Amino acid sequence: MGALRKPRFSMKIAVKYLAQLKKAAGMGIEDVAVDPGCSVANLVRGLAANDDGTLRPLLLDPQGRPHASLLIFVGDEQVRAAEDRFLREGDVVTLLTPMAGG
Repeated sequence: MGALRKPRFSMKIAVKYLAQLKKAAGMGIEDVAVDPGCSVANLVRGLAANDDGTLRPLLLDPQGRPHASLLIFVGDEQVRAAEDRFLREGDVVTLLTPMAGG
């Protein structure tokens, strides 16, 4: 399971899902235990790996990388998965897919 396994020493973070991610996840928020040193990209991959199939295509591209268009916030700070932003105990990560329409 990678970043989301429950090792002897883990950190708890909260993941908030917004818009279509909320529907796909079946919840608006969940508490997740991650390994110390877990990056945002590893968190997204771990969430996708633990999914039944509805959330994964919204989080990851066909190569298994977090979608470049995925909006990710740690607290109030917008981050990119490619930045290798590392998470800390108690962080709140908000995930949002861009809206389209007319």
